[in-house]
Amino acid sequence: MILTDFKKEKIGRRFFEELRGKTNAKLFVMKTRSRDGEEPTRRVREPMLKADVILAVTLYSLTHTKAVKDCISLGKRVASMPNLSEFSLREGGLTADYQIVKKITEKIFRMLKNAKKLRVLSENGTNVEFSVEGREWYKDDSWLSEKGSLGNLPAGEVFVAPLEESVNGLIVFDSFPLSKSKLVLEVKNGKAYEAGNSNKNWKNFFSLERKQGRLQNLELELIQKLKL
Repeated sequence: MILTDFKKEKIGRRFFEELRGKTNAKLFVMKTRSRDGEEPTRRVREPMLKADVILAVTLYSLTHTKAVKDCISLGKRVASMPNLSEFSLREGGLTADYQIVKKITEKIFRMLKNAKKLRVLSENGTNVEFSVEGREWYKDDSWLSEKGSLGNLPAGEVFVAPLEESVNGLIVFDSFPLSKSKLVLEVKNGKAYEAGNSNKNWKNFFSLERKQGRLQNLELELIQKLKL
């Protein structure tokens, strides 16, 4: 089943046309959701539960929806591809050799899975450290061959949730939504207190979200041919 929406229908149809005639593929186009995690429409939920494999080519992620969780519990395989771009199809992450991606992901996972404290440094100025003691590491290597598999495509990442109040330092984003220039965050005890950027939207965001705005996840993207 190819599940797409009005915003990503063009790309979704490309998957469908490629698979049509090679397998029993069906295309469903739904109304575009308004955010990540919003449930798909009821009309789409029923065919999702009947499909063996679901390719979700949608603007927003369906990964953490009840519909997807129910599919996984029934042994369905789900590949989530939120906001997939034409570039990714032509020469980006989806063109990677996923045998190699799997090997790299496994290597990094083995290196980090027993870590208790991490420090992240980069040439752009990022210098942040935090504890991951007692937290479980996860990996997404794109291999969805087992029943009940769930993953994102393009894939190739290792991720963990830090101990929230242990995060301290600077995080620098070369680009970010709502920001046309570099965004610099100063994090103290897990909370973002500074937005080193003149963008008014971001300053308002951190002012409103200061009480809730903790760093909640570290993801190491390992995708071949990824372009940022």
